[in-house]
Amino acid sequence: MKKLAYLLASVGMMLAALAVNIVFTMGGLAVLVSGKITDALSQGLQRFTGLEKLLKDIISDGDLVMEVTLIGTVGVGIVFVLWYRLVFAKKITSDAKLSFAPRQIISIVLIGVFLQISVSLILTLVLPLFGNIASDYDELTSSLTQASPLITAVTIGIAAPIAEECVFRGCILRTLEKQFPFFVANIIQALLFGLYHMNIVQGIYTFLIGMVFGYVVHRTKRIIPSMLLHASLNLSAFLLDFLQEQRFFESDIVTIAAMLGSAAGVVFFILLIKDVPGEATAYDAF
Repeated sequence: MKKLAYLLASVGMMLAALAVNIVFTMGGLAVLVSGKITDALSQGLQRFTGLEKLLKDIISDGDLVMEVTLIGTVGVGIVFVLWYRLVFAKKITSDAKLSFAPRQIISIVLIGVFLQISVSLILTLVLPLFGNIASDYDELTSSLTQASPLITAVTIGIAAPIAEECVFRGCILRTLEKQFPFFVANIIQALLFGLYHMNIVQGIYTFLIGMVFGYVVHRTKRIIPSMLLHASLNLSAFLLDFLQEQRFFESDIVTIAAMLGSAAGVVFFILLIKDVPGEATAYDAF
């Protein structure tokens, strides 16, 4: 019964994160488009047509979509950074944590890039087999290319890594580890991480990536390494989008090089983890 209670608590945390995200997103949207809503309503009998057009304009406005996404993500970050620091995190004196030497930082960044390359190559091969799912995913990710690069970079490179790592590798993983072996806890938090994205394509690869993030946090006893890895993976999507626009990946040689680079990322990962001294029994605040 105690295991079930902790499992339900973890699911509750994910739902709480979704709820906070929705509240902040809708609040931000209301503020950003309040003037347009007033104009639409002032059209009298044509107000429903005006509102329908407004909704279409909102969906097609990449900057607006990314701005409200940023607001929702920041809301989640505020709540769960405080939650993690006040409830779960403890300062530790053990040496079992990552020292941020330049080589280790570079390793984390490269791992993120190589993970993104691997995901992109797999999606390129697999998505065409799924028809409508592929088109829905393309529509979902189109906001990344339509929005301002600065807003997108802040959202996916800073806000999302901080917020999501505190939710899943912070609060949820810590909760689950109180009752489950790490291997089981890591699978559950990664599954919840996939469900959080509410999209089958993102859900599958974020589940796999979430397990990597969870292992990094478990091994280093700090959450900052997974935040940095998460940021590197997200931001490298910009680079891949540019290369794809330039038809860079149409060359078999480049594709093979990218796959070899992904394999090198695994090597970097192993070397990075080996650099961390023996494991501690507590987790650092960050």
